[in-house]
Amino acid sequence: ALAAAACLVAALPVAILVRRHRSPATVALERASYVSNALPGIVVALALVFLAARYLPAVYQTVPLLLVAYVIRYFPQGLAGVDGALRAVNPRLEEAARGLGRSGIGVAWSVTLPLMRAGLVSGGTLVFLSVLRELPATLVLRPIGFETLATDVWRETSVGAYADAAVPALALMLVALPVLWVASRASAARGPAPGG
Repeated sequence: ALAAAACLVAALPVAILVRRHRSPATVALERASYVSNALPGIVVALALVFLAARYLPAVYQTVPLLLVAYVIRYFPQGLAGVDGALRAVNPRLEEAARGLGRSGIGVAWSVTLPLMRAGLVSGGTLVFLSVLRELPATLVLRPIGFETLATDVWRETSVGAYADAAVPALALMLVALPVLWVASRASAARGPAPGG
């Protein structure tokens, strides 16, 4: 959940720049933002191990560094959700709110974010479910003794203990189901796409 929230927060300024301040530089930023989608989790993890071990040993094998890996790896998914949600917000509604005396933050808080809610939930859900099953980056960067459901499944199946692996695998499914239900409710509340 922390990784999903961090991805959405990191993606919001990029999406706003790309949608509301279109220029060759913001188009290049948007395209560059999707590069990490092509990187396997192990590549991101090993790059962060190198940086942390060499330059920031205090953050090596900490949860914040693991969160950074998740954000780098799944930023494109968060950006796609935020960008899709922002596309659905008519800029004229924001202009009208500004014309009525709202500040930029007031417009974002009372107009833009509420209209983006369903898309943000969908994007956050996608990141959450991806992080829930992420294994390579988690194995390499996790603090000692830090376990996730995915690492539990991996540990048990690696020694052939399939019955023992069934419990965390079932827990993975049980954690994912309510999140998927919330996302489908948010999508249904949003209604059909404009023109669709």
